[in-house]
Amino acid sequence: MIDAQAAVVDHVTRHVQRQENGAQDPQDWWRAVRTGIKDLLRRGKVRKEEIRSIGVTGDDYGLVCVSREGLALNNVHLSPHDDLIPYADAFTEAFGARNMINLVGGPAFNACSASLADWIKDHQPRHWHDCAAIMNPRGFLNYRLSGQNICDPSTAAAMRMYNPRSNGWSKMVLDRLNIPAAWLPEVHPGPRLGGRVTPVAARETGLSPGTPIAVGANRTASIAIAAGGVEPGMGILELGGNGHLSVITDSWQKPKPETMEISCHTVNKCWALIMRGIGNDRHIRWHNDEMAATDVQQWRRAGRSAMEAIAELAAEAPPGSDNLHFISHRDGGGLVGLRPGHQRRHVLRAMLESVGYTVRRAITELKDIGVTLPGLHLIGEGAESHLWCQIIADVCGLETHSIDRPHAALVGAGILAGAAIGVHKTPAAMAKKLPAKSRSFQPRRAAAEVYDAQSSTHQRLQELLPTILHQEAEEAP
Repeated sequence: MIDAQAAVVDHVTRHVQRQENGAQDPQDWWRAVRTGIKDLLRRGKVRKEEIRSIGVTGDDYGLVCVSREGLALNNVHLSPHDDLIPYADAFTEAFGARNMINLVGGPAFNACSASLADWIKDHQPRHWHDCAAIMNPRGFLNYRLSGQNICDPSTAAAMRMYNPRSNGWSKMVLDRLNIPAAWLPEVHPGPRLGGRVTPVAARETGLSPGTPIAVGANRTASIAIAAGGVEPGMGILELGGNGHLSVITDSWQKPKPETMEISCHTVNKCWALIMRGIGNDRHIRWHNDEMAATDVQQWRRAGRSAMEAIAELAAEAPPGSDNLHFISHRDGGGLVGLRPGHQRRHVLRAMLESVGYTVRRAITELKDIGVTLPGLHLIGEGAESHLWCQIIADVCGLETHSIDRPHAALVGAGILAGAAIGVHKTPAAMAKKLPAKSRSFQPRRAAAEVYDAQSSTHQRLQELLPTILHQEAEEAP
């Protein structure tokens, strides 16, 4: 819950149970939302009559098939799933990776709605037969609140059925998937009124019937909005979490199909070049869960975050981690150059530096297509670490600006909700007024020289790792 200045007033978290295969029941999402809203209202900080507008956000992943009666038919994976890789590959091969850029902004991947549609037809044909509408998870929650199947361009583009260039559903893709146009959400800009709370939803949540609901945006676009990413030329890196890099543009840009996608932004006449997973912290989470679980508990008891403690240890190692490289890949990773004398601080710093090298490579690829970033805005849990922000600046040779804005995606959704009812004229106007602690980091010459010397080695190791992992998989019994 946020106020008119987009400051967080209160929040509640609900954890949704996963099934054995990792999927979730969409009805459990709705149960979490309605009980969470009731809890917020019960606390008494805000009365239901004072809630002026609602914004809904969420990840791009997943597909919900909805029956004529409005019931969710299938359980949903909210993260990439190996079972979908053959479907994503087949879908991309049907059109060609480069043509997929022109059709839907990028190749299919193993969590997008297009891949899931083919999988459901093969494995859950009864659900497909009974389907009357499709939507992503965020759209399903919007649907339960308002009764409207509606989404913004950023959400539609992530489904890999929508053409960001023409701003419309791709007929060629829909024909390939055999999806009727009537099943699809209506697409409108995020800062627009998308519906109102129905009497049924009001009874279930405790909200007032008729409360406005914004069209809203997906998580990536909402984070960009919260970071001030509403003007062309801005680069926003979510440091930690999913770790997407978004670059706002005022024209359609043709990205490299191997590493980028082009999406609509949630605001009119803007697009976003997106590079997924660039700043994710999964190797840090692995360290915390598998190697430092006891330490993490001790840090928490002492009132310290794990990121704060890790940064303190990593700061004791020199730039370049004494030639120790951490190489990360979606199928694994590893340390290269480990030798006697290296200590825990070197390993942790190498993990942080590996993200810097990945961002550096992304910036180079953006330059290859004519996009130059004057600086980089960092947001997310990782942006709270001054060391990590400084490492990004040093490795990339680029000024970085950290933005301390907790619950960034929810704040972005709130900004769009406010714009939908005229609390502020545009998301850009509100974003400029947002109170936030920010800090700038300039590249340091000595550290930058070390990273310049090591970057080519890191790049070669990064290119070799997929081949090594593939060979290991083939040789495994």
